[in-house]
Amino acid sequence: MRRIYARATTLVELELNAALEFVASHHRQGAARPGKNAVAYGLELDGALLGVAIFCNPRTAAKQRAYTSELFRLAFMKNVQLVGGASKLISHFMSSGAWDLFTYQDTSGEAG
Repeated sequence: MRRIYARATTLVELELNAALEFVASHHRQGAARPGKNAVAYGLELDGALLGVAIFCNPRTAAKQRAYTSELFRLAFMKNVQLVGGASKLISHFMSSGAWDLFTYQDTSGEAG
């Protein structure tokens, strides 16, 4: 597994379709349709996309009452350990004016 530090990468805003293509290839659950006002960010190194985060409005009424944002998908290239990648993507999103966010976690116990 290749280890890369996020500080060596460049953060870019992505078109939603490009982000969904990456997620379809590299996320355990594949791609799905995010909620409204979706925005996607990626981490690149030497022109190669290594990680993607997609944020959107909460998709359920209960979550809409409690939160302003949802981390919809977070995916990294297979066989790459992007140290600090999640933190860099989430921190950037939060600095853009988001108050809070939530996400779901797969607790099936399988490695991923």
